[in-house]
Amino acid sequence: MTKKTSGCITIVGAVIGIGGLLLLALSIIGMFTTEEAMDRNRELYAQWGQEMEAYYADSVKQVQYQEVCDRLDKAHEEGDSLLAAELESQLVELSPPEKKGNIGFNIAGAFLMIPAIVGLLMAAIGVMLFIIGYMGGRKKKIDKV
Repeated sequence: MTKKTSGCITIVGAVIGIGGLLLLALSIIGMFTTEEAMDRNRELYAQWGQEMEAYYADSVKQVQYQEVCDRLDKAHEEGDSLLAAELESQLVELSPPEKKGNIGFNIAGAFLMIPAIVGLLMAAIGVMLFIIGYMGGRKKKIDKV
């Protein structure tokens, strides 16, 4: 019979463990990065909300916007393209602010939990294989002495 060495198990355990730790680290970095992006989106959404409140608080601007809309409709009916182009530029200035950002749940961070758990399991299996291989090789060295 030939002696079995445990060097392969040790090497495979180390590779799987390192791969698992890398996957875990990348997943955690991804979670923090996507959460920072969501925080920026939430801030933009809050700013947009304040701009909308300021817009609706200004009743003069709303009345002017409605008047320009009515005049623009008349200009389109009459076929006056020059007046329509001028009114459209005024309409842009008087229109409510465009929506920015969003609120919600960081779905990318939630989905990154899956590879993080897989990485953690891989690292645990790799460490166990490494320990088994190392102890097996060490036992044979002790038996030789």
